[in-house]
Amino acid sequence: MLTVINMLNPVKLINLRTLCIYKTLINTSCQIYIMSYSVSLTCFSYSCSDLNQDQISNMNCTNKIRLPPSVLKILMEDIGEKSLEFPLFFSVKNTQTMYSNTCAVHEFSSPEGVCNIPFHIMQDLSINEGDSVEIQLVCLVNGSFIKLRPHKTKFINLTDPKAVLEKYLSLDYPVVTKGHTILINYKDIGEQFYIDIVDCEPADTIKIINTDVNVDFDKPLDYVEPPKIKTSSPKNTLKPIIAENTKIQFNNDNKPSINDFRKTNTNTFVPFSGVGRRLGSE
Repeated sequence: MLTVINMLNPVKLINLRTLCIYKTLINTSCQIYIMSYSVSLTCFSYSCSDLNQDQISNMNCTNKIRLPPSVLKILMEDIGEKSLEFPLFFSVKNTQTMYSNTCAVHEFSSPEGVCNIPFHIMQDLSINEGDSVEIQLVCLVNGSFIKLRPHKTKFINLTDPKAVLEKYLSLDYPVVTKGHTILINYKDIGEQFYIDIVDCEPADTIKIINTDVNVDFDKPLDYVEPPKIKTSSPKNTLKPIIAENTKIQFNNDNKPSINDFRKTNTNTFVPFSGVGRRLGSE
């Protein structure tokens, strides 16, 4: 039987079959719950997978992993299809260093005994091709606030950086963690942007799917303060470079089903979480 362990009170166990009853409590608290289901798998980057080059390039700019079909089968047998809420999230742990990262699932379509992980996450965790990693099911709280720090001022000077965040975070980063750096592949202009996750609320690791999130920007790493100009007028005519706190809804109207995570045609890239929607921006 699978159980849920309350990290703030390890003695407290919740039967995973009745997890749906506690859904509201879990999603509105600052507690992160870890399921007792875990499995050891051999890790390979997407470059070593059966995906084509375009798919590999796309997946390397996400924090989504591929797991074998047997993982989904076990979860369905022990929990039940109706009790599983997608997307599912898993902790990926380097068993040698004990470093871990929380990821979402792209598909349950990797070879048995193997998981595919974006290369930048393997670098963060000091994992090499063919290393063994521990995959553990986790339950995350809904996020309410994130503070971001782009590495380039060019990002906040885009025509609509809010729309870029709505699109790419919804598609590629359904979970974010304080202190991590994400890579956004902005295909419209053919550029990639590194963005630091400076802060998250109400927990250090949050999910940002189907929830309103207040987003704030810190100064970009390459930002240089403009030189002060002495004038007779005290008025400041410089345009503020840092965007004001704004609310974004990372929304997916079409709730994903189990079939969305089974193996798809490898000649076509199928995003894990549907199309990002821009809401509440009027």
